[in-house]
Amino acid sequence: MMNSTKTNCLIVKADSLAQAGEDGGANAPEVGDEVEITVTGKVTQLENGEAYVMAETVNGDPVVSESSESPSDDNQDPSEADLYKLAEEEDQKSQLA
Repeated sequence: MMNSTKTNCLIVKADSLAQAGEDGGANAPEVGDEVEITVTGKVTQLENGEAYVMAETVNGDPVVSESSESPSDDNQDPSEADLYKLAEEEDQKSQLA
């Protein structure tokens, strides 16, 4: 399982996380707030007893894809081998610094 914060992060509209306040109005979340969400998604891979789930909605709202935030020519997810290669390159860079 990956431990990257970005990998484990779901990008959603902040409004979908708003909770009812004491005054009856909706309070938008702030950085550091703990939230409970309902996620709907599809299993994309099964490996070594683990299921990989691609989140599609959070609290009924669509998940914002990273590609819509920062468009790129390569819309495919990197393979596990690619990720290991990138990690090794970063390790080598940090050892040289």
